[in-house]
Amino acid sequence: FGYRGNLQFVFVGIIPYFAGTIFNTFYIRKNKIRYRLNSKHLLIFGLLGLTWIIAILRGAIYKIDQLTFFTLGMGLTWIILMTFYFQALVISPADMSERANRSAVYAAGVFVFVNLVLHLLGIRSPDELFLAKYPAQMLSLLGIQTYRVVFPMASGFNSFGNLAGAALASLPFILRDRTTRTLEKIMVCVLLVSSLVSILLTDSRGPLFFSAVTLGLMILPKQLFSVLRWVLIGATILLPFLLINPPPFLVEKMSFLSRPASEWQEQAIETTEDCSPLASESSGFLTNRTAIWKATVADLSFTNPYSYIGYGFRGQLISGVSKKYSCLFTSYENQIFISSHQMWLQTIMDIGIIGLAITLIAFVFLILELDRDQTYPVKGANSAYSAYLLYIVAIGTLESSLYPDAFELFIIVFLLLTGTVVKKKESRKYD
Repeated sequence: FGYRGNLQFVFVGIIPYFAGTIFNTFYIRKNKIRYRLNSKHLLIFGLLGLTWIIAILRGAIYKIDQLTFFTLGMGLTWIILMTFYFQALVISPADMSERANRSAVYAAGVFVFVNLVLHLLGIRSPDELFLAKYPAQMLSLLGIQTYRVVFPMASGFNSFGNLAGAALASLPFILRDRTTRTLEKIMVCVLLVSSLVSILLTDSRGPLFFSAVTLGLMILPKQLFSVLRWVLIGATILLPFLLINPPPFLVEKMSFLSRPASEWQEQAIETTEDCSPLASESSGFLTNRTAIWKATVADLSFTNPYSYIGYGFRGQLISGVSKKYSCLFTSYENQIFISSHQMWLQTIMDIGIIGLAITLIAFVFLILELDRDQTYPVKGANSAYSAYLLYIVAIGTLESSLYPDAFELFIIVFLLLTGTVVKKKESRKYD
């Protein structure tokens, strides 16, 4: 609602959670609540969390200004939310603990639904994230001429569309869970419709496509699913390197994946002296993502130590790489903050190849753990978790889907990871 850049407002918003963590700490100690932790999960996900905390600190202090304190505040908010969620799982009885974990999957759909309702009520964010209007191409195919919508609490077109796609890919599996109540199923259906409508309003073609890919993978026979999911993960890592110089026939045949350049972009490429040749020579394929990837990959080398440890949070800004393609985003309020639009490339920029390896291990470990906890991919809440994680990787082909500035997806992923640290509890009664 216009307070995204106001640090004081952010802290006011987090006070209830901070107070909750203090209360929960005393409550757990006073009532001597016992809980067990998955030591492997704690080690792997704790290491991943620590890696990102260090990256956020590095990103905050590389240049001391107003952004420093906001970045630190964002990191503190993230830590408090994870702690609060962890304590909630520890305190909850067994049946409620399961439902609390399920709520992490609901979070995407609920956030999208609330934003859609606010938009329909005429509420708009005063934050000017974009200085130009972009036509909604998918709705135009349905005969509706309008522009892409920036929802009130969204961090941008793409990040919000990615979240709606995550809900669309994961929530259907909640419907198949026998423990899901009728009222809950109705709620899930409402969230699914809201997510689809939101994808159309943001004109997010990637999320619509990759949510369909994720759903298609999840309903395959178990053995085929078990193989193809690793193929998907491997393809998302290799694709940017294979498409840096896309062949002309591919550009022509897949032109529907490219969005026409706005007048702002055309002017910038023609008139900006420091506009990178990589950007000015771009074919426009995948809406100029290949030009962004080329600029990012050019910064990586075996002799560059930052390739291994990363530059810290917003590595593309710290390294200066974003300046090479910022002229493509002159219609954005903060064009130099624009990410590399690819999950693994952005991960390398922020936390390096070492951080990428930790992230991969965490994802693989969690996917395998979910496998052991179910007899077939299409089954209840665990399948929803699996679908959510696979979707994050799939959409990561074209977006920085695990990136703190895209806070919607980032927070929920870490909620899911936090939920696996607490071992399942036996049913117990409370007075």
